[in-house]
Amino acid sequence: MSVLAIRDGAAAPLPLAFAPNGDRFYVAQPSEGGTDILAIDTNDGSVRTVTRIAGGSARGWRLSPDGLSIALVHQNRDQEWEVAIAS
Repeated sequence: MSVLAIRDGAAAPLPLAFAPNGDRFYVAQPSEGGTDILAIDTNDGSVRTVTRIAGGSARGWRLSPDGLSIALVHQNRDQEWEVAIAS
């Protein structure tokens, strides 16, 4: 599943995952200097930044089965790929 965002007049797909209990979903959003991982509350629509990944793009991210951590691959400032876990 994906969500479309409009950035600079162009649509960009953003990954999406629901928490196991369905109370929030997560979106990876490109930002200046990297990627923000956001949690959006399904009850009130509030948005919380879970983590900000500095450097290049983040991709291949997956929510853990318990919904407490997010694993992803991202490019660091040296353009090398790294695995990161945010919780």
